[in-house]
This record gives sequence, structure tokens and C-alpha cells, in this order.
Amino acid sequence: MKAIKLFLILLFGAAASVQAQELLAHVSINTKNIQGEDAALFTRLEQEMTTFINERRWTNLNFKQEERIKCNVQLILDSKNGDQYTGRLIFQMSRPVFNSTYSSNLLTVQDDEVTFPYTSSQGFDYDDNSFMWNLSAITGFYIHFLLGIYFDSFSPMGGTPFFNQCQTIIGYSQNQGSGWAGNDSKSKRNRYWLWENYTNPSYADFRNFYYQYHRMGMDMLAGNLNEGVNTILQSLKKIQEIHKSKSNLYFTSVMMTSKSTELINVFSGASEAIRNEAKQTLTQLDPANANKYSKLN
Repeated sequence: MKAIKLFLILLFGAAASVQAQELLAHVSINTKNIQGEDAALFTRLEQEMTTFINERRWTNLNFKQEERIKCNVQLILDSKNGDQYTGRLIFQMSRPVFNSTYSSNLLTVQDDEVTFPYTSSQGFDYDDNSFMWNLSAITGFYIHFLLGIYFDSFSPMGGTPFFNQCQTIIGYSQNQGSGWAGNDSKSKRNRYWLWENYTNPSYADFRNFYYQYHRMGMDMLAGNLNEGVNTILQSLKKIQEIHKSKSNLYFTSVMMTSKSTELINVFSGASEAIRNEAKQTLTQLDPANANKYSKLN
């Protein structure tokens, strides 16, 4: 299977000639909240953002066309002041599940602190090691963050190089607008805290979760449903322990919102005892979706 082949490439670091870029992103820009804008300007931005994500080399691994990682990116512009735009950016990335045609949503995250200047002369300039433009830095940050989670889901701590790059981007972007610093968000819900929560050694089970949940849980469902479901439940219990000691972590909220529908589907066919245990765990982790989890009765 192509998914198994991809896992072996990641595991053993096999080298071969480049066949395709890693990402297959669908990018859209919504400008309905700002009036009188030149549609061609944002058609150009949409095209350049798509090219940046899909044609840039993000890893040293080799992907066939059908193995490219699917993601969705939506930029919603809310206001304009001169050439300065303010809006929201939504990133979502999925991962194939072995022995199935199903793709699991790894993470969906919405950034509400996106500001950047833009004119017809602005290119989509980006550099791994220095600040070029706020929109490209934000995009680069989230692509690296999501790729880090993607590779964590195939091998323990496999995404570390990507999170190191996130740290670099945070470092050179500290004074380039909101969302980059730990002290510019009273609620601790921005880019910095997303990275800090996930990579903080005190919360190491976030990273362990993605490997246990996906590689040892979701990927095993087709071969051994009961074992796969139980592994997923146990991985959630590790997150529950983090939540008991730190109930307001940003990453917990983002992760549970991203996974809630899938988790209901995973546990809906389990035994009554597992369903009840899962319902209690999920409701404690994600009280905002308690009504959804009540379906597991």
C-alpha cells in the first residue's frame, strides 16, 4: 500500500530521486468583509500562496504524486487600513490511515491575529532563517508545525526538526506583529503558545499521543478493531492527565476540536464499557462538545 510505503520511507530515511513536492494544498482567500478591493489583487495572492506551499521543498523525503500530504488553507480578510490587512487564517492537514481509504484530520487551527501589508508589488517572500514578510512567516510557521505533527504520527518524536524550525520563525518574528510572543496574549492562545504547549517537555504526552493514536491506534483498526480502539482510549487518558494538571492549555482545545467528530465515530462501534469510559474521558477533556459525546451512550 502507498501509505505503508510512505511509512517505510519515513522510518528508514530512504533516498531516491525527487518525484513530487510534499504538500497538496487547497488555498482560498475570502474578501467579502472588505469592500471595493481589486479582485485580481487577491487572485494573485491566492495563486502565489498556493505556489509557495505546493511547490516549495519542505523536507528531504521523496513523495509520489498520490502520496502528497493534503491540507487546506483559508485566509479570511476582515479589515483594511491603507495597505495593511487584518484577518484570520485557518490551516488543516490530514493523514492517511493504513489499509483504508480514510484520511484522519490531524489538526485544524484558526489564527485570529493575522496582519500583513500587501500591494501589487509584494511578492510571497520567505526565508527559513530571517524575517521577510508577516504573512509568509505565519504560513511557514503553520506548515512546519503541521508537518511536525504529521511526522510525529508516523514515528515517536519524528517531527522534531519541524518544531525546531517553528522556534526559529518565532524567534525572528517576535517584533513583527501580534501572535508571535508569549507575553502578547493574556489568554495564552496564539502561535507562540500553540508551539510552546506541544513541545514543552512537561506535556510530552501531546507528542506521544499523535504516534499512539495514529500509528498504534487508527492504523491498526482494520486488522484488530478492539486493540486499536483501546489504544486510542489509552492515548486519550494520557492527555486527560495533562488536562487535570493544566486545564486551560491552548493545544488541548485545538486538538480536541479537531478530533471530536472522528473520536465519536471511532468509539461508536465499541463495547458499552468502552463507550462509557470514552464518553467520560472526552467530556472532561472537551466540555464544550459534551452534547456530541452524549451520543456514545
